[in-house]
Amino acid sequence: MKKLSFSLLVMLGFFATLFIACDDEDDTPPAPSAPTISSLSPTSGPVGTSVTIAGSNFGDSPSVSFGGTSATVGSSTATSITTTVPSGLSAGTVSVTVSANNLTSSGVDFEVTEDTSTPDGPAFVGDTIASIESLSTLAAALEATALDDVLNGDGGPYTVFAPNNDAFTALLTALELADLDAVVGALGAEGVTNLLLAHVVADSLGAAEVTGVTDSLETASPNGEKLGILVDGENVFVNGAQILEVDIVAGNGVIHVIDSVINLPELETPKTRVDITDADLAAGETYDWTADNEYFLTGLVFVEGGATLNIEAGTTVRFTEETGDDNTSALVVTQGSQINAIGTADAPIIFTAEADTVGGNLLPSDWGAWGGIIILGNAPTEKNGNTSGIAIEGVDSDETRAVYGGTDPMDNSGTLQYVSIRYTGVGIAPNSEIQGLTLGGVGSGTTIDHIDVYSSNDDGIEIFGGTVDINYASVAFATDDAFDFDEGYRGNIQFAFVLQLDGDETVYDQAGEWDGSVPDDGTSLTAAPNIFNATFIGPGQTSTGAQRALILRDAFAGKLGNSIIEDFPGIGIQVEDVPGDIDSYNYITNPIDGGFQVELLNNSWAQFGGWVEADGVSSLVQATEIDDDPDTAEDETFTGETADVVAELTDNDNDYLTSVVTSISRMEDGGLDPRPAAATSTTTTVPAGMMQVDYRGAFAPGEATWLAGWSTLSKVGILFE
Repeated sequence: MKKLSFSLLVMLGFFATLFIACDDEDDTPPAPSAPTISSLSPTSGPVGTSVTIAGSNFGDSPSVSFGGTSATVGSSTATSITTTVPSGLSAGTVSVTVSANNLTSSGVDFEVTEDTSTPDGPAFVGDTIASIESLSTLAAALEATALDDVLNGDGGPYTVFAPNNDAFTALLTALELADLDAVVGALGAEGVTNLLLAHVVADSLGAAEVTGVTDSLETASPNGEKLGILVDGENVFVNGAQILEVDIVAGNGVIHVIDSVINLPELETPKTRVDITDADLAAGETYDWTADNEYFLTGLVFVEGGATLNIEAGTTVRFTEETGDDNTSALVVTQGSQINAIGTADAPIIFTAEADTVGGNLLPSDWGAWGGIIILGNAPTEKNGNTSGIAIEGVDSDETRAVYGGTDPMDNSGTLQYVSIRYTGVGIAPNSEIQGLTLGGVGSGTTIDHIDVYSSNDDGIEIFGGTVDINYASVAFATDDAFDFDEGYRGNIQFAFVLQLDGDETVYDQAGEWDGSVPDDGTSLTAAPNIFNATFIGPGQTSTGAQRALILRDAFAGKLGNSIIEDFPGIGIQVEDVPGDIDSYNYITNPIDGGFQVELLNNSWAQFGGWVEADGVSSLVQATEIDDDPDTAEDETFTGETADVVAELTDNDNDYLTSVVTSISRMEDGGLDPRPAAATSTTTTVPAGMMQVDYRGAFAPGEATWLAGWSTLSKVGILFE
């Protein structure tokens, strides 16, 4: 309604007269007309038959009833409805009615015929397929699987997109197999059943539904395969297979013939099981694990001093659920040994649980199925004044092989590239856990890049001292911290990604817990890593667990730059401020020996539940005031002065934005796109040895992510590609 304005009081009488005149008119809209059915096509058929109803006044959302039983409406216009005869009806005449706008049409008779004796052929889908010559190979395949019993049972309605004989010929060629028996031999009956299930929809989609698609239609098979129907001119496709013939009616469904097999399987050569225990990897030996085997590790398996373990690209290593004294299985690469696990994007190396099918049967919350990967080196570290022989957490402290620390910053423990570590994390004792990837005193001669840690029941990657550099590392769904530093770590980390699982305090902690030294006031070796081009996505703004993205404490003195921190419930950064001068807060303005200090350079902070616009960047910050009692220090309220932290953020081109990344999802819906939605703000110069790029975060805008294709986030369908 338009708002009229006027200023002359003399016009009042005119408008009053106009109002009265208008009031006399009848503006009541006409009452809607009842729906009318003019014809049904066909007028008889069994349950599952596709029926077109012609008539008028069907409205926008009509409903259809066959003898009082509601039927599914496939599509509708004001004059036409496509539906199917609903299940549960007995043979006989029923009245079909249409309801719209709270009005119901007069009934029109429809003859429901017996399921086992339709005039169009056999009643059941499986029998109908067997009667069609061009589907004889499919019929033979059904006999070799449990799917034939499903289709010939009492369920339904079903829609079957049936590959013809030519489609199966192409399948045999693609799989390099001689005949159908060879397919069953390669895939097994269960594998063939799953293959054929991808062609079935547990609903009746008649010709009107599949050919009447105006853009695209997505549905799903009983085993969860997504089926997309697309119309291109006169051609109709389902997952790329062209539909050649539609609406072959069967008693419990409808069949459409297609020209290729949907979701062509990738056959793998059967692998030989190799069981590994600690005794199998002796000191001084070289071991080559190859992709044609599948390795099963039980208990703590040590690569002992001087041994070398080489793992071929594409190899899968599984860990059993051990119930012995240590209660876990893990791989420990000891000091002086090397692991060379060099995968590729096309053939990553996978360390996972025995129960994992490597691609989908486990959930993000199925962490803790085994321990993890531990690598121990001779690079500098310090704990309670000790610089060597330090016992790694997660292993019995009396185990002499599980120690680290030394004086060689260039120490080389081997290479990890394109390595996926899944469903890890086991606590041996309080504050003594095995993480997804644990690095103790690992030196810069070690190469670590393209690492995927997925679902860890504690930290994703924990680093105890050392100087190792890490590039292209992802941690998704860790229950504690994603990246945890301790005991004087001084390496570089670039292109790091974190995704936290939405939940409560039992599901996640910080994206980064960055500690400097042990004890907290140690000064001889304080952690001072450089972390640049990270993208940290939190658990969501309304999550109820840990409220901070990053915590800096124990005299940590590192740098964070050119990064994106987004979607956290509380604050962005918490900096420890303890009595005296030895703390991370002090190192914001006062460098320690060597010039190391806390620097927060050119980062983007977005979507924080604790953000208060009036307070600006200060609402992203907390500092701590804690006492000297080690039993209560970490439990004190974080209420310290934050001025220096705020100034550090404000003076170094940090900004707060409503959003930065393109889209966030933690579901298997392809909705996670962690790339910046647009060009991000200015960047700062990276430290020596790092790659200078012109964007913030771990991923370049508009380019494929380095996680695509090989990571678990990609394999299970969370990542957009």
